Parts: sequence; C-alpha cells; structure tokens
Amino acid sequence: MKSTAEIRTDIVSNAEWAINHADSIHFPYPDTFQNARPMPIHIPRRHLPFETDCSGFVTMMAKWGGAPDPNGRGYDGYGFTGTLLDHLHYVDKQHARRGDLVVYGDGTGEHVVMLLQNVGEHDNPFVVSHGEEGGPSRYLLSVETAFFPAGTRMRFRRMIYDCQRHEATGDSSLDTLVDQLDTSVHSVVNATRNSHKYGHGHYGISAGNLAKFMDYVHGGADQKMPQGMVFYTVNP
Repeated sequence: MKSTAEIRTDIVSNAEWAINHADSIHFPYPDTFQNARPMPIHIPRRHLPFETDCSGFVTMMAKWGGAPDPNGRGYDGYGFTGTLLDHLHYVDKQHARRGDLVVYGDGTGEHVVMLLQNVGEHDNPFVVSHGEEGGPSRYLLSVETAFFPAGTRMRFRRMIYDCQRHEATGDSSLDTLVDQLDTSVHSVVNATRNSHKYGHGHYGISAGNLAKFMDYVHGGADQKMPQGMVFYTVNP
C-alpha cells in the first residue's frame, strides 16, 4: 500500500503529465454537467485521448494517484465542485500542499484547480487548471485568480491527509482502506468517526494493528473498538 506522501507525489506527477499532453485532453462542448458526466474515470491510467471538465480532471488525477475519491462517491463517475467541498476538509491557505484543491466561487463552487506546489514554500504556487479547451494548463495561483472578479471566494481543500506515525512504519489512512476493502469496513470507519470525540475527521491505523482491526470488523462491531487501535490525524 502506498504511503500518503507517495500518493500525493503521484497525483502531481499525473497532473504534470496531463499538462504536457493537453492537446489530447479535451473540454466538454457544450459545457453542461449532463454532457460532462459520467467522468471517464475507468479508462486506463494516462490513456489518451479523453474529455472531462475541471472537477472531473482533479478526480481522475486523484484516482490515478491512488487516493480515495475526493467526492466521496467511490469513483462512480459523478461528483462536482459541490461534492468536493462537502467531502474534503478545509485547510487554510498557508498549510495547503501540492495536490490540494482550490475551489473558486460561492455556494457549490464555480471552478476547481489543483496546487502543484506547497504554499508554505511558494507564496505564489503553480496550479493546474482545466476549465476550457486547450487545457489542462499551468498557471501561477495569482494568474488563475485574476481570471475571476475581484473578491471571488477561494476555498482550499485537503486532497489526502498524512496520518501521524503511530508505530515506526506502515501507517495507513482509513480513508484509503475504505476504498480498498469490503463494505463491512465502511460501517466500522463511519461508526468510528461518529463516536470519536473529534467527530468526523481523518483517521489512520498502524500496520501492526491492521490485522486486529480486520478481526474486529469481521467479528462484528457490537463491542467497543479497543483503545489505541485507531488514531486521529491532528496535523493537517
């Protein structure tokens, strides 16, 4: 299982590849939600040509990188800026990292781009944007922002969390496990979120506890999960 750092690197690598192959990546015409769905989510990784819109593009990059569906829909080919906003967690701008998303506009959002650099290391990082034919394109964040009216709302969302180390090696994101394991894990993860004192957050599990966790899942979830088996990700 890839680490979250490896997933983040692969997401950005896929986006950079897409920028270099923009002539074979198209934007739906007419630009309607119905015309852009379902996303071509099940084509092979880096298969060309394909057609998608801004939210479809970032979703495909996430899938190719090995991240959970940022729309929270299990990669069913649907979702939009609104589901990205609803499912992904807020991160303030200064802590936003490469692979994280920026959604422009009020309400359910108008457009989404992906960061290619960490904001903490680059005051004006590059982003990848696929909002028209000829994209995806690389822009400085300030240039992308200038395409919108002054004062347009910007919301930063964490694409994938890096779990705290619970043991020396092998930590996994529970969100990744949900996408990789059977449906019985879904209910346990959701119950963990609902009962945890931190609420609906991002959780992880150590490699050493993974077998115990699976025994717990398949043995029935009528008993309280043993203390220390699952841990909350405090750091963004």
